[in-house]
Amino acid sequence: MRIASLDQIQHLGKHAQKQIMNALNDAPIRTDKRLSEGDVKQPVDRKAKSQTTEPKVEAKKKKKLSRIMESADGHKYCPWPSPDPAVIVHQLLESRFGNYWEGGEIVSEMIIPGGAKNWRMDWVHLPTRLCIEMDGFQFHRTLDAFKNDRAKQCHALMNGFIVHRITNEDIRERPEQIILCIEEMIKHRARLPYKVRQKGKTQCVFEFD
Repeated sequence: MRIASLDQIQHLGKHAQKQIMNALNDAPIRTDKRLSEGDVKQPVDRKAKSQTTEPKVEAKKKKKLSRIMESADGHKYCPWPSPDPAVIVHQLLESRFGNYWEGGEIVSEMIIPGGAKNWRMDWVHLPTRLCIEMDGFQFHRTLDAFKNDRAKQCHALMNGFIVHRITNEDIRERPEQIILCIEEMIKHRARLPYKVRQKGKTQCVFEFD
């Protein structure tokens, strides 16, 4: 029931009047159905409100991890020992097998020619044609990346190379096992002649006879 005036309450019983007054908590009752100016909600100009409010402080962007650090006085340096998993693997491989360009057996960023793309293998033990790949989730989290990685591996296998994958967990939890596993693998592989040529500053290309 809508109460529009005090007259309507007076026609009710005393008990009903008491309940209504308690519910209203002694609030004044409008005696007119029309809304007063104070009851009318004014439209909000959202555009003007956005211009008057202070701009929100932009969240700080997360800094990308980098191998190069900068000191408080502006000097750049590389932390040692490096926290980068790829650098750790590179050091382990070169320490055990040697760098190809210095008379060793390990080369990095090597392209096996003839592929749909110039896929680069992270490291290769050249005498046994063993490719060693970093298999971090951050590089294979999409379907396209997964398919590309499978095509890269297929191309390596079709050309006589095998692929051994190393995860970040391997490097963090059991780095001593990395070289031991590779040594066991190359025991079962024939040692073949090999030759590579440089491509740019960091890459190289395997040359088939």
